Amino acid sequence: MIMFIKIELNSDTPIYMQIYDEIVKAIASGDLKEGTVLPSARKLAANLGINFHTVNKAYNLLREHRFLLLNRKKEFVVQRSRDEKFMEKLKDQELKLFEEAIAKGFTEKEILNMLQNVLKRQKKSEEL
Repeated sequence: MIMFIKIELNSDTPIYMQIYDEIVKAIASGDLKEGTVLPSARKLAANLGINFHTVNKAYNLLREHRFLLLNRKKEFVVQRSRDEKFMEKLKDQELKLFEEAIAKGFTEKEILNMLQNVLKRQKKSEEL
C-alpha cells in the first residue's frame, strides 16, 4: 500500500502531529479505508527519512484516539469507531471555535458554508 504523507521539517508543528493529522485527514477523506493495514513504523519512517520513534509516537496517539487498532500480528489497522466522549469534546471545542470566528467578524453564513463544504467532501469520498 502506498501512503502519501506530507511533512514539513521546518514547521512549528511537531512531525509526529503532522503524521497524525495527515492520517486522520486520509481516513476522513476515504483515502484510508477501515481495515487498511498501515506500513510499519520502521518502514514509514524510512520512507519519510525520519526516526521510527516519531512515527511510532504518531501511531500510538492515533491508537489512543481510536483511529487505529493493533491487531494480533502487531499491525496498525484503520478503524472507524464512534466515540461519545469525543463527541462531547467536539461540542466543547466547536463552541469555542465558533465563538472565536464570530468575535473575529465571520458571519453565520460563512461558518455554515465552511462546514457544508467539509461535509460535501466527505460525502463525495464515500461515493467513490
